[in-house]
Amino acid sequence: MTNPSISGLYEIAIGITAEDENNLINYWEKFGFTVNLSGNLDTERVKNLYGIDSNLRSLRLHNKVTDRSLLRLMIWDHPVNKGLELSPLKVVGSRWGTSLSLDVFNVANHTEDGKDSGLPIYYVPPQRNLINRPENFQPFDHANPCVHEMVLIQPLTRQVIFQRHD
Repeated sequence: MTNPSISGLYEIAIGITAEDENNLINYWEKFGFTVNLSGNLDTERVKNLYGIDSNLRSLRLHNKVTDRSLLRLMIWDHPVNKGLELSPLKVVGSRWGTSLSLDVFNVANHTEDGKDSGLPIYYVPPQRNLINRPENFQPFDHANPCVHEMVLIQPLTRQVIFQRHD
């Protein structure tokens, strides 16, 4: 896939600086993303589009597993602020994405170890939510459809990660 056509709600844009670029690409590669397309805008075009005096280089990452997950890393020469950092999900300007994981608890383990080692992380551990449960559900007799969801906020990433069961 060289030119994914899905965009809009399926695309998350993250503003960064050049010093964050390699670390963030490496981070998103762990979630199955790879750099696909790139482009540049000079200060004049950026000023017309965004009202900001800065050059901009943009990288589009797509997920190797699905065509419904696109990321755009917007690399600013002169960002206007430090970004959202560890602010809550429900704050003006917040853009977060959801990701289906095959093992949300493995991501949670990495998150807890990252917090313990001093990384700046806001975290809500996996929470179990029941979905489409049969009316007369019996444990160990019926399928037990549920989802585990967690929130992982780091200075440059804002993720809700979930895993489906049964």
